[in-house]
Formats: sequence, C-alpha cells, structure tokens
Amino acid sequence: MFFYVKNAIFTPNQNITSKNRMEYGKLSELARQVIAGEATIARLDKDEEQGRIAGGCRNVEATIVLGTAFGNNQSQQDGARCTINEESIKQKAVLKAYSDESLKNGIKLWYSETDIEKIKKQSIAESGGAEADVYFMSDGNVIKIVEHYGTPLEFLDERISLYNYLFPGTKYELLGFTENPYDADYLSFVVSQKEIEGGTFLKQLKEISTYDREIRKEAEKKLYKIIEQHLKEKFDAIPAYTSNTYSNSNYIIRDLHFENVITVGNVLSNPNEHLYIIDANVSLNTDKPNGGVREYLSFEIKPNT
Repeated sequence: MFFYVKNAIFTPNQNITSKNRMEYGKLSELARQVIAGEATIARLDKDEEQGRIAGGCRNVEATIVLGTAFGNNQSQQDGARCTINEESIKQKAVLKAYSDESLKNGIKLWYSETDIEKIKKQSIAESGGAEADVYFMSDGNVIKIVEHYGTPLEFLDERISLYNYLFPGTKYELLGFTENPYDADYLSFVVSQKEIEGGTFLKQLKEISTYDREIRKEAEKKLYKIIEQHLKEKFDAIPAYTSNTYSNSNYIIRDLHFENVITVGNVLSNPNEHLYIIDANVSLNTDKPNGGVREYLSFEIKPNT
C-alpha cells in the first residue's frame, strides 16, 4: 500500500514501518515523488533541497527513513537529547534495516569489507586522507569511503545535500553505507564523485618545495588568498572561527585546506584558473551571536501544489 503525499503532509512519527517491517514500496514511492518534483522534503530550504536530489535516489530515501524517525528538529540531531554516539547508534540501526530491506528488492546498500576490497581491486589508483579512502575508477569517477563521527542524518543534510547545493560541479552521490573501522558507534559512507583531472593546491605547493623558503611562504599566502577571494566572490563568505573555515549568514564552510581544492592548470602562474572544491564540511549557520540566521527545519514531506 503506497502513501501519496499529494493528499497529505508526511511528518515525523509517521514512520515508514509497519509491524516492525519497513514498507519499502511506500518509501520508494515517496522518494519518487520528491525526485519528480511532486513533493518537497522540508528540512533545508527548497533550493537547497535540490542538492539532496542531486545526491541520488538513495540519498533521498535514506533522508526519508531517518527524517521520519529522528528529524523533529536540529537539537535532537545535534545530540541535545542524548549523546551524539547514542543518537548515531539509533540512526545506524535504522539505516541497517533500510539496507536489509533494499537488498530484498535487489538493491545493495550495505558494503562489507569484501565489497570494499573489490572496489579497491577494481580501482586504477587510490589515495587517502584524514577521514576518507579514495579510489579512482576507470569510468572517470572516484569512490570515497568517508568516516563520519556525527549522526547519519547530519551527514546526509550537510556533507551531501548542502555540499551539492553549494558545489554542484563536484557533487556527491550516495552509494551506501559501511562500518566505521575505527568506532562501531558510527558509520562510514560510500559516495561517488566525478574525477577532476588537475592538481590540488597542496600538489602545486609541493612543486616549489625546493625553492627558497621565503618564496614558498609567499606562494602559500597566495593560495590562501585565492581560496578566500573565491569564497568571497561566490558566497560572500569570509574567514571565520579557525583556519580553513569560512562563513556568511547562511552557511559555515569548513575544511577548505589545500588538498580539497583543485585547478586544472597551475593557479600560481595563472590566478584566473577555475577552482574546484572537491570536499568540504558544510552546515547551516545557526550561530546567531556570530551572525547566523538559519535553523534546520523539522522534517516534513510537503506536496507541491
């Protein structure tokens, strides 16, 4: 039996479960309506929710699964009612049930260690950062296994949906979930992204590592200035809080270090090179004392009239 949002508003506590069994058909229909523009998830604003859709069907479905159970407000997501790891454990269990039900319908979402090893063997190159293993595939995409130490709903809202809205040229698509190898209370997320063939700012800086120390310091300052100018022009965002962090009244953009910025050519010799942000931690700016004006909305699915 399908639940059509054209005739009602779907809100938290109307979970897509019945007699302890997830109603996958209802979930699929709700996701279809959201992706088709017949309904809208009210969690971010309407334009920002396009970033959720850009994250793929699984991103929309997982949001619905978690939103109906946990999306009453941001304070619950942030662990005000229980600790972050307690909330993560609950949400992880719900996503595991969603993955099990998806598998019954022929869709694999939960990646085992064997599945990750297959990705590694199929890749043509690999790299790793502080929070992610990155595998370069022959089809021009990269697959990232991203550790996350917050709630899963936070990752879907911020690391995929808001990120995709702000940086559509390097959007993420959710493929599935896997165990966090370092803390069983949390998840790692399997995402794909189009490969950008170029050099990171870090690589470009290393290319002049043999130069005079002062020349290298000046180059480093220039790269920081280029990022700052880019964020100012694109989002009217300015440096805030700590290094590699920028904000405006709507967003806080963190983790913009040199490994997360790419240009096709050398930006040190050509400052007009187009910048590609390939990863960032984005959140709504709810910090009112420091100019934030935003709040995460209680989860709803509203019909588009």
